[in-house]
Amino acid sequence: MTRNLIPFDSEGKGYDYGGAGFSVTRNPVTKKMRSRNPRTGQMLKGQKHETAILSRLADDKAGYIQGKLFPKGKYYSVKRKEIK
Repeated sequence: MTRNLIPFDSEGKGYDYGGAGFSVTRNPVTKKMRSRNPRTGQMLKGQKHETAILSRLADDKAGYIQGKLFPKGKYYSVKRKEIK
């Protein structure tokens, strides 16, 4: 089976379903998808996504920092103490 995915723009307002993989599912209560891939730390919502600000605020409160890996790359979130 092949999946025709829309290319993900990390600066846009979409969601990276390909980066989410099959392990990231909807929250049964809120009906929303995760903002971060828990295995890789990749941010799955584009920077202009309607709820991206909520994930940035939650990450900040939990001690995470978000940043872009390469100039044209994707955003990732890591614990502040892991940065050296």
